[in-house]
Amino acid sequence: MVRSVKCPACGFEMGKEVIRYEGFYCPNCRRMLHVDDLFVRISFWCSIIVGVSIAYLAGLSGLRFLVAAVALTLFVGLGANFLVGWFWLRLAVGGSPYGRGSLRVTPPDDPPKDDASGSK
Repeated sequence: MVRSVKCPACGFEMGKEVIRYEGFYCPNCRRMLHVDDLFVRISFWCSIIVGVSIAYLAGLSGLRFLVAAVALTLFVGLGANFLVGWFWLRLAVGGSPYGRGSLRVTPPDDPPKDDASGSK
């Protein structure tokens, strides 16, 4: 069963098959949308805290602590991001804050001033 997500601009319910993390257009109102990654960022930091805490509480130290903390962080993070994507997926209006099209090179508005010419 695919859970639907509402467009924040027009309220159109769309299936997750049309959602692209790099940005996409609403099939109904054609507004540019992207996935709001607030919950993903929160789950990222929480998974680091949980992974390191479990490794610490297990009494590990040195290289074993480091390897266990990284492995636990990855394991907890994968589970947390799956749950976030399934239950708390939110969309935001506008272009993607990351991904394709986020780094546009545009010429400056004013040409640079040549200070080496000596003219004032």
